[in-house]
Amino acid sequence: MMIIKHEKEKQLLSHYNSNVTYFSPIDIDMFNKIIAWFDLKIYTQSNVLDIGCGTGVIANHIHEKYGAMVSGIDYSEERIKVARNNSSGSAFYFGDVNIIIEDFKDNTFDLITVFETLEHLVDPVNILSHCKRILKPDGLLIGSIPIDHKYIAHIQYYESLEDVEKQLGVKARLLLRTDHRDYIIFSFR
Repeated sequence: MMIIKHEKEKQLLSHYNSNVTYFSPIDIDMFNKIIAWFDLKIYTQSNVLDIGCGTGVIANHIHEKYGAMVSGIDYSEERIKVARNNSSGSAFYFGDVNIIIEDFKDNTFDLITVFETLEHLVDPVNILSHCKRILKPDGLLIGSIPIDHKYIAHIQYYESLEDVEKQLGVKARLLLRTDHRDYIIFSFR
């Protein structure tokens, strides 16, 4: 049985498990554009963490394209099963990111991705604090958050670029518009 720290996040677990086929708007094509925007280099020896990895689409892409060592974390046991079945070498962890992230050693990761995840967490600032701890000194965290969009599975709500920067302490880099909603792409080093 999985232990989850926050009651609100426990309530969302049934939503995550019932919607296994959901894919983030940050698909492989969009991820590649984001990598180009940041002029990011991923190498064979790179160590990458994908928080909220879902079915592992981005994690497995990073491993297959760049040969990087990739770890993914997700709440949904069903999504992790799909990720592991499609994996060619990535490591996937099923459970509460609030707990799992505490076990990673300082200065471990060159890149941390957190796409479409922080809005689902009770304490995203705590997760980002751990990310700063486990990110290597020259590492980069990149992520995305929907803005001005309320959804049943969202615990956090962000109205603008400024709101994201103020609440999370990250640098909001750009606004990504899709047919369905707007997203903020953010980062920190």
